[in-house]
Amino acid sequence: MVTEADEAECRAAKHILTLGPAAILSAPRVVQSIVDADTAPAKRESYRQLLTTEIAADAETRQSQFDHNPGLWLRIHPNVRSLILPNVLEN
Repeated sequence: MVTEADEAECRAAKHILTLGPAAILSAPRVVQSIVDADTAPAKRESYRQLLTTEIAADAETRQSQFDHNPGLWLRIHPNVRSLILPNVLEN
């Protein structure tokens, strides 16, 4: 559940940092913040794809998936916290 303090912190962010796979996988913990879908409507579909994409068993297909959707790296990290607003999950 996103608290009011979490939302305020996310909305106050002035910079966005994009991390590569090595930084993600070597981090002890990853905290992901996703803006609300009112200001970025495409986030609904991209977050839904992050949650529902079945990660391929074979390495070549999996590499292609991760190249096309870098957010999938978060799915294989053992310690991720995602902060999202409820409207990101709306249809």
